[in-house]
Amino acid sequence: MFDQLIITRILKRRRRPLCIVFAGDDIALECAMDLVLEFKLGKGVILTEQLKNTVLARQRIIDAKQRAVAFATYKPRTEAQVRLKLQGVGFSVQEQNLAIQYLKEFDYLNDAEYTRMFVKDFLLRKPSSASRVKMELRKRGIAELQAQDAIDQFFPKDDTSVLALKAAQKKLRSVTHKPIDKQKTALIGYLQRQGFSWDIIKDILSRTLGNTVSSDEKM
Repeated sequence: MFDQLIITRILKRRRRPLCIVFAGDDIALECAMDLVLEFKLGKGVILTEQLKNTVLARQRIIDAKQRAVAFATYKPRTEAQVRLKLQGVGFSVQEQNLAIQYLKEFDYLNDAEYTRMFVKDFLLRKPSSASRVKMELRKRGIAELQAQDAIDQFFPKDDTSVLALKAAQKKLRSVTHKPIDKQKTALIGYLQRQGFSWDIIKDILSRTLGNTVSSDEKM
């Protein structure tokens, strides 16, 4: 049974943007100063069960928004990544929705912009095939149609072999100390992991290592 509580004092935390609401000598709840003002909490106010639960529910929404902002501003995130993060620390679907809506209102979250930047940045770091980039987008929670749309709009229109050659040159710089056959094996595996077709890989091997690959070398 919830006993009637009367607020005796309110203290502001030094290191956190929260106020501690006391009933007697016990802590009744902790909440943001905005909530203290909104609900007119102060000495002598009766803290009913309904009021306490309402304030705590509102505080959880504030907490969800703050956690979402910290996560989404550290580096670009997708909506799915933010939702998974909030779910992982115990926020309900409704709390997740409100936090995500908040991020969108302040332009901290934009999956369309994320996909555009991801395609560009990923290819700068790791030249890859369209299928590999699409797979990476899907792993980050971008829907199938949106991922494909990003590929159609932002993936370079250059011949795929141009990207494959860039990928090969980057990989070869790290294996030039190895024998040619080891370089070939490393290059084949790397280009396959980036999603390039076997015909493209054979062409790149010929252009970079000066030889061709027989059918029994296909991995």
